[in-house]
Amino acid sequence: MTRRDTVWLAVVLVTAGGCSHLVETRSVNRFTGAFEDRDIAALREATTSEFQQKALRDKTAVDAMGLLELPEGKVKVAEVEEISTDRRRVKVEIGSTSAAKKKLTFELSRDGKSGAWLVDDLLLKQSRRGTTVTRSATDLMDLLLSVHEFQRDWQSGDRKKLLGSTSEGFSKKLAEIPASYLAKLATRVAVSDGRTFSSRPRASLDKGTAQVRYNGPEGETVLALIQESKQWRVDDIVFSANSTSRQPESVRLLASVVSRATGFLDAFNRADRQSLQANASTSFYNNCLARADLNEVQLPGSTAIDGTTEVRLQKTFSDIVIKQSAGLVRLSLEREPASDPKDTSVRGFRVAEVTMVDFGTQQERRLSAVFTAHARMRLFLTAVRKNDLPALRHNSSSDFNNRVWKQVTPVLLPEILNWPSRMRSPTCWGPFSKGRSPRSPSHRGHRH
Repeated sequence: MTRRDTVWLAVVLVTAGGCSHLVETRSVNRFTGAFEDRDIAALREATTSEFQQKALRDKTAVDAMGLLELPEGKVKVAEVEEISTDRRRVKVEIGSTSAAKKKLTFELSRDGKSGAWLVDDLLLKQSRRGTTVTRSATDLMDLLLSVHEFQRDWQSGDRKKLLGSTSEGFSKKLAEIPASYLAKLATRVAVSDGRTFSSRPRASLDKGTAQVRYNGPEGETVLALIQESKQWRVDDIVFSANSTSRQPESVRLLASVVSRATGFLDAFNRADRQSLQANASTSFYNNCLARADLNEVQLPGSTAIDGTTEVRLQKTFSDIVIKQSAGLVRLSLEREPASDPKDTSVRGFRVAEVTMVDFGTQQERRLSAVFTAHARMRLFLTAVRKNDLPALRHNSSSDFNNRVWKQVTPVLLPEILNWPSRMRSPTCWGPFSKGRSPRSPSHRGHRH
């Protein structure tokens, strides 16, 4: 005999004259008995359609309800408040002994067809920031089941479902990052085998917003949710400082950084100056990219940002390391300046430098050095062709000036430079650049 059968037998044996609040006791016992038996079908029979839609819409609802820590045991109705002809608030005590008894408040509603009194809600006490607040069990269950649906969508590998489980703003940011990187990100968020409630989610509600903490693949993870069209949608995901991250890491911010990097790479490879300017820092664009010949350097496409890509996210800067067979490419991003230096919440990131590392030579090239060297070399060769000594001095190093150009007069310059030059593209390693002409003075033992 189940707990629910026992309850029903007890109710039948009690005469109407010997038991006050018989109807309310029967309704509450139907609910608590079904919960103790973990019988979702019986729970649906004991509750209103609204309760079923919000709190029992999934077969995992019983597991979710277990997180509410509802008491079990003998039910005693302590007080009944008549709210309307079809609605009652019932305060009960549940437990076997006085010390173990816990108080709960049930909202009952009369069914329009059968006339039966059904559970429409439970009012639970929650501690929040040192104060005790009353929460609706149906609202908490709706939130917990929404988290389960989110977890299921993120584990599915279905990009459309994944994006659909998030808020409109968050979804747009996630949609901008490469599919393979998003798939990797999902593995950091989704619990294994869709077992949402084994991760012990802890939920808190506050006027259309909510936070749910759970034990994710990388430790404590926090979901920030908002209500859109009366449905809970995840608006951000944070890997907390208690996870494997050394500091809190916002997935919304992470997506913004990756999106900026993909926009930069796509714009660079298309030679789209307008889009490049939008994705690069002001100084990087004005001082390096604005007049550069972008065809002189080949960068990977945005799809190279995949599951092997490493993103190092900090408050004011970020690095994205793209791994390739012959080397790696590191995009360094910085936050835009703001009037308030303490405000880092609304400022976006922009690409401020690109570094290319060759595994074979173990050397690195900075994009700014490459394009600056190219521009400087073009100015130098123009000065050579025009026999322009001041320009030669301006575009040469101090050492080169001291050893050569300061020893030369304008009269002697044409004779010294009377050799054809054909410069190859300079090779830039770190802060240095070097280049040579097959018919330059380098063949006579000179360096330039």
